Amino acid sequence: MTTAVFSAKARRLREWVAGLGKKAPLRHAGAIGLTAAIGALALLCIHLFDRIGALRALPYDNLQWSLSQLEVDHLRMLLSLEQLEDDESDVEAFRKAYDIFYSRVTLISNGSAAADVHLDPALHHQHELLRSFLRNTVEIIDGSDAAFLARLPEFKTELARVSEVPRRLSLSAVEMSARMSDADRAEIVRLLKSTGAFGAIVLLALSAAYLFLRRQRGELNRRARRLEQAGEMRDSILRASLDAIIVLDAKGIVCDFNGSAEKIFGFSREEVIGRPMGESLVPARFRAAHAKGLATYESRDTSAIVDKGRIELTALHAEGHELPIELSISETSGQNGPLFVSYIRDITDIRRAQAELQEARDKAISANRAKSRFFAIMSHEMRTPLNGIVSSLELLRTEPLNETQLNFLRIAESSSEVLLSHIDDVLDIEKINAGNTNQPPVRITMEHFVPALLDGMRPAAQAQDTEVNWSVTGDTAPLMAPPRMLQQILTNLVSNAIKFTSGGHVRVDTRMSRMEDDLCRLVLSISDTGTGIAEKAQETIFDDFISADSPYERSSTGTGLGLGIVRRLVERLDGTVRCESEAGKGSTFTVELVLPYSGPRELVIAPSDPGGDHDCPDDDAQAGLVFADAPRSATLPAAVAPSPQLPTDGRIVPMRILVVDDDANNRELLDIRLRREGHMVSLASDGFEAVHLASKSRFDLILMDISLPNMSGTRATREIRASRAMSRQAPIYAVTAHAMPEEIREFEAAGMAGCLIKPIRARELHSLLAEITPQNAPGESGPAPQDHCVPTLDHECLTALETLLGADNRTERLSVFLLEGNHSLQQIGAAAEARDFQTLAALSHRFAGACATFGAAAMNSLLGAVEQQAKSGQKARELGDLGECWAITLDAYSNGAHIAAKGTNRPPVHAKV
Repeated sequence: MTTAVFSAKARRLREWVAGLGKKAPLRHAGAIGLTAAIGALALLCIHLFDRIGALRALPYDNLQWSLSQLEVDHLRMLLSLEQLEDDESDVEAFRKAYDIFYSRVTLISNGSAAADVHLDPALHHQHELLRSFLRNTVEIIDGSDAAFLARLPEFKTELARVSEVPRRLSLSAVEMSARMSDADRAEIVRLLKSTGAFGAIVLLALSAAYLFLRRQRGELNRRARRLEQAGEMRDSILRASLDAIIVLDAKGIVCDFNGSAEKIFGFSREEVIGRPMGESLVPARFRAAHAKGLATYESRDTSAIVDKGRIELTALHAEGHELPIELSISETSGQNGPLFVSYIRDITDIRRAQAELQEARDKAISANRAKSRFFAIMSHEMRTPLNGIVSSLELLRTEPLNETQLNFLRIAESSSEVLLSHIDDVLDIEKINAGNTNQPPVRITMEHFVPALLDGMRPAAQAQDTEVNWSVTGDTAPLMAPPRMLQQILTNLVSNAIKFTSGGHVRVDTRMSRMEDDLCRLVLSISDTGTGIAEKAQETIFDDFISADSPYERSSTGTGLGLGIVRRLVERLDGTVRCESEAGKGSTFTVELVLPYSGPRELVIAPSDPGGDHDCPDDDAQAGLVFADAPRSATLPAAVAPSPQLPTDGRIVPMRILVVDDDANNRELLDIRLRREGHMVSLASDGFEAVHLASKSRFDLILMDISLPNMSGTRATREIRASRAMSRQAPIYAVTAHAMPEEIREFEAAGMAGCLIKPIRARELHSLLAEITPQNAPGESGPAPQDHCVPTLDHECLTALETLLGADNRTERLSVFLLEGNHSLQQIGAAAEARDFQTLAALSHRFAGACATFGAAAMNSLLGAVEQQAKSGQKARELGDLGECWAITLDAYSNGAHIAAKGTNRPPVHAKV
């Protein structure tokens, strides 16, 4: 803070000095004006002194006196003339009087008064008359006495003519003298006034200058005191600052070094002042760069560190070790050039804290990875025995059992499903946290999506004696949304509502309102009349492993992860979820999302199982979603016979299969299941044995566990692919209990064709075998195409499937098949549009096998035709019929009650394109 105060004072001082610089032209103009006024006053004084000197010389008095004397001399001459008339012998006296008069006139004509006489016309005229008189009479005077006396009358005549001239000259001189004296006095008065005025102006200007200079002097004194105080404050700041402050000149010489700098660097002030900073504070390896930076410095604009904020560097301590510092440099002006003020902070502790924080972060990441690995391992370790349980139960269902045994079997199956759902909940949390939930949006019609989803949950509701109702209001146009995420959100919330509501009501209200930019505000409200949630528990209800029940008074099973999954999924969709509840009166969960509206296509969804989990691959974003074109026809167009890879009775062609698993129970159960379907099975317990068997025998399919002793399944796959083994071209499928998307990519990179997730269901295994059935199986070449109508469903196949699986299991497996069918159709459409015939053939082959397994004879026939055309590099015309055929197949399943949930005959919802 003190540094900021000092900077503020220095800034104000610079502003004041800059203000003085701005006022300099005004001061210069004032000084010039004052100098001019003083000069004018001096000139006036000089002129006044000249006039006074002229008055002191009395030029006009001399003229008046000369003319007065001229009159006196004239009178004397007249008097002498009268005496001459009385006594003619006195001629010399007259001549003397005449000569005096003559001299007086000549003196006036040639003396100092001549100029004044000539200035006045009247005086000049009178003077000329006298001179004419003298010229006319001088000859008479200069003659002999007798001549003079003879001509005396003539002289008198001439004299009489000018007798009044001297008098007039005298009077004119008096008048002129008076006039000129008045003029001189007036001039002197004017000069005195002007001098006084200029003197007053100069006096005022000098007074103003004095006051200004006095004020400026006071201001300068105050500024000097402030500068002194600022200097003292600066010194105090330098001494008291917790940060090191070092001042350098343009050559890098240390000009100032405060106390904190002494503490940080270990040098005393005397040791560094006056020395280059590079010699003492810069490590040796940086000194060349430091010197180069100083030598090439031009301005702060081109510098990499001056006025560029905080920079972290390494400095040298007096003891020789290096220390990390945080540096900020600013430039200021000095007497001999720029000065660089460096504010330095020792960040050794900060670096240490950062290192500790980084270490803690690494430990946290390591712990998180360990947690993920723990989940993966536990998933594998739990799914592996669970795979044995589920497989045993599925095999047991094919055996003749009495009613009691069937009841125990159903209990065991239900318990295994609950256990699997718990494992899946934990894995879902892990996948969401890892960011593996990104799904492409598809078109969804909520009017169809919601009831179709709820159909699969009605059995659970009926078990709780709970009624489930729904409504969709507002602008119900199709939306674009990630289907699996939306399905998980609704499934978890509705299943929770059903779980905690006994003999009550659950309602799902969907409100849709159109916003700007063709967006929809989707509000999902799931309310129930169940037990409700205590207010205190509502604060943590969305946390992981949290249940509203007391741990010892639980009314339902569950991991407490359902709402945590909902929260994460809603946040991924940039939405909100909240809970309103009152203990004993029920709860309401509200989800608000903003999703874009879509075009006219609509979603068709078949009923799902109560858990909402069909063991579909997690990257299958559109599992469970079917799009169809309408209107639909009641009959199918002509098509070819079933594809050659499957017999027309729906059975799988026998294959040679290698099963690799380190768990003896899993190997045995999978061996039994495969042999029951007529396949030849070889078994291996580790990776080395698998590579050995694959090199000696030709297998049509290899089922490879990932976690194997001695050699992992991934490595074994690489060994098989890289060798000259007889089975190096055989499709290898990973069999694992836990596979994150990045792990699946690793499997594919190793050469695996796909992945089966434990526990392996019979329908998944059957679907895979149908997909892998070899083209060259003996005795299985397909018949030539025939033009005839193919039935939509193969009821014999469906009956056989029910015999093998049981009615409930067949319905469940069939529902999952329908859910997966949509994704297959979309993949086929994309491959056809891209003219990727190899992929199109493979996808058609795979989907045809699944259709054959579940009795979709018409779809199998069309897909077989599409596959054959794709292998020939052609786009089959049957592609255009797949959507309509699939829609009719769905209707056939629905009308035959093959996929309806227990207790309802409601068909799946269809819509027009």
